Amino acid sequence: MASSSVSMAKHLMQFLAKTKTFDRITQKVCVVDGRPGHVKCEMMVEEEHCNQQGTLHGGMTATLVDNITTLAIMSSNEDGSVELPGVSVDLNMSYLKAAPMGQTITITADILRKGKTLVFTTAQVSNSKGDILAVGHHVKHMGGKPKS
Repeated sequence: MASSSVSMAKHLMQFLAKTKTFDRITQKVCVVDGRPGHVKCEMMVEEEHCNQQGTLHGGMTATLVDNITTLAIMSSNEDGSVELPGVSVDLNMSYLKAAPMGQTITITADILRKGKTLVFTTAQVSNSKGDILAVGHHVKHMGGKPKS
C-alpha cells in the first residue's frame, strides 16, 4: 500500500471516531491495508454493533460500507491529495450471512470508476474464514478538492 494512502485513511478514521456525529459509531474500525482507491479494514463485532439476535446489525453493515468506501475515495489520489467527500447518491446492500458477536470481520472497499462528479465503489464484508457476509455498492457525488 502507498504509505500516504494508509496514513490518510487511518487519520480520517481516527478523526471520525472522535466526532460527536453518527460517524463515531465506526470508532472500533482499524485500517489494516490499502493503496489509492482501495482500503481494507477490520473490526470485532461487539454488542453495540448487534441486533436483538446477537449478530451484526444490517444498518451497521451499511454504515461500514458507506464510511469505508468513502475512505477509499478520499485517499484515492496518487499524489496524496485529499478528495473531499460529497453525498451518497445510491447505496445498495446484499446480506448473505450473519456475523455473530465476537467475530472479527474484514471490510474491503474499492473504487470501480471515478468520473468528474460521481464515484462508483464496491465493498465486501467477510469473516476470518473468508465467507462473504455482505456486499455493498455505493455511488457518491464528490465534493471536490479542498480550496487552498
